[in-house]
Amino acid sequence: MPINQVGPTLEVYDEEFHSDITIPANTSTAGTVEINAGGVMGALGVAVVANGAVAISDTKNVSLTIKTSDSEGGTYTTAVDAQKIFTASGAAAFVDGERIGFAAMVPEPSKQWWKVDIATDDTGATGKINVVPYYLPR
Repeated sequence: MPINQVGPTLEVYDEEFHSDITIPANTSTAGTVEINAGGVMGALGVAVVANGAVAISDTKNVSLTIKTSDSEGGTYTTAVDAQKIFTASGAAAFVDGERIGFAAMVPEPSKQWWKVDIATDDTGATGKINVVPYYLPR
């Protein structure tokens, strides 16, 4: 797979848990895309990246829940529970391509297949985002 350099992280080209979705406003969006990411030995994280302009209100949060399964299309269980990846200190504005936040990797041993849910507690959150896996070089 080709790799794109994204700031201090390496993003896997064209692999996205969510692509061009409207940031959830005071709700969550369940993951539907499954990515085969097991056996990465803690070398994969999840980032939320602005896809155009994104706004988040003061003191509001964005969180990710990472779920895993032993098989594609199988039953998913929570591996990393509702981790806050961003809390606004003042109204926050992000530009296209700017990383909003990222979640720590799934502890090993992890199940083979991953999905990601994203949520906010902000009724006024606006914009589109991508939720992407990224490689943590060591």
